[in-house]
Amino acid sequence: MGTLYAGNQLVSHQLLMLEGDPMKMRLRPPFIKDAEGNAIQDGKRRRWYANFKHKGKVISTCLDAEEHQDKTATINLGKLFEQLERGIIPGGLRKKIKFLNPRKEFSSDFNGICKNHIKPFFGEFQPHELKLEHIEKYLEEKWGRNEDGHLQAMESRLRKHIQVLGQLIHSVDKNFDMSSKGDLLMHLKYDSQTMDLLPPLNCRQIEEVGFFADKNKNWGKYFWIMAFTGIEAADVIDLRPKHFQVKKGWLVKPRHKNMLKKKKTMISVPILPKLQEILDKVPTPLDKNAPLFPKMRTDTMNKVIGKMFVAAGYKGYGSKYLRRYIGGLLKELNYGDEVIGRALAHCDNSTETIKYTAVSDSVMAEAFDKIAKQF
Repeated sequence: MGTLYAGNQLVSHQLLMLEGDPMKMRLRPPFIKDAEGNAIQDGKRRRWYANFKHKGKVISTCLDAEEHQDKTATINLGKLFEQLERGIIPGGLRKKIKFLNPRKEFSSDFNGICKNHIKPFFGEFQPHELKLEHIEKYLEEKWGRNEDGHLQAMESRLRKHIQVLGQLIHSVDKNFDMSSKGDLLMHLKYDSQTMDLLPPLNCRQIEEVGFFADKNKNWGKYFWIMAFTGIEAADVIDLRPKHFQVKKGWLVKPRHKNMLKKKKTMISVPILPKLQEILDKVPTPLDKNAPLFPKMRTDTMNKVIGKMFVAAGYKGYGSKYLRRYIGGLLKELNYGDEVIGRALAHCDNSTETIKYTAVSDSVMAEAFDKIAKQF
């Protein structure tokens, strides 16, 4: 195979077929030249590296070929182009997981899982090194084994942890999908555990906690927004002017929990008069897309609301129980799964949801009016 020199670099003639540019790879370190411009043979080990731009990003990955292996470098350069076309970041799969970051910024709760759990455990692995045994050891470290010696895990938490790990790897391989990674998930066996729920709250208890919430003007509004809507803290901090249909008196927004899904689950609840009184005191941004609470974090809000329950003598309760209160109250008022499912914006595959999309706005308005009368 013929060769040509581009500057001081020996380049395979085959490179001319790669988009017509023979300078798509180079030797590192570069040769030092003498006064006459000749390369000085200093005995240093030189290897071929990619040298081009792809979608505005400089690609300079090692081609795993020594100076004399220009044919190997050419072949690997071709493979590199194929990887780029498939959405794989060159060299990314060689990076340790602790150096990976999601394509889209994590929400605060996912960021905590990433920082405190996923990266400390999986950080030293490269994505291609992950095996079923590593996932099993992770489960054992987090949740241990049950009396029968079987692996166990909190189902809802495990799903989040696996989703975070998957998104980190997806950042260097856009086609990566944890759900299709047979060795990692399809053959993972464990006993699913759920958290022991505390007894449901009643209206009197909600008002008792609300008393402590109202003592803090900055925090009371968050408590009552959740109490009057049943939405989660993550959706409260994502509230924007565009989510409020003022004339109709409804709050309508995509549920943040399902923001990564193609089919969005919508929150759609009437705004009770007492809730409107609270919202009227919140400064509204001129930009309809700007958040109402730009400096608030989900984990911070959940912690503070948890402290409100403790102050009221209800240790162990938190913001999730405000959501469950809405569902429980609707059930006591003889509303079925359809209404409860829509009121809490359950996702389509939720075991709590059957046909909530068929519930009319008038029924929803009536249900939330009854909720208001409980206070």
